[in-house]
Amino acid sequence: MSIAETITETDLELVPLRRFMHSCSCCTYLGQWHEYDLYFCQNCCIVPSVVARWGNDQADYVSGLDEVTQSCTPHLREAKRRAEAMGLL
Repeated sequence: MSIAETITETDLELVPLRRFMHSCSCCTYLGQWHEYDLYFCQNCCIVPSVVARWGNDQADYVSGLDEVTQSCTPHLREAKRRAEAMGLL
């Protein structure tokens, strides 16, 4: 069973207001999770990626889809889960 198959509709409810500025117009907003705004990026990166932003400064984010990044960053795991559930990954 994939991650996407275990998600309920309420888990995917998006908060329409983003807390932080995100300058990439190619990213798909995935909603808020704890103190993060989550995104999926396919068109502006060399490889698809998920992004978790926690502030307005340019460096206030973390991104990645590799297993090492996912294992130590629950906010990126959540972004990946949402991107899969939305059919983006």
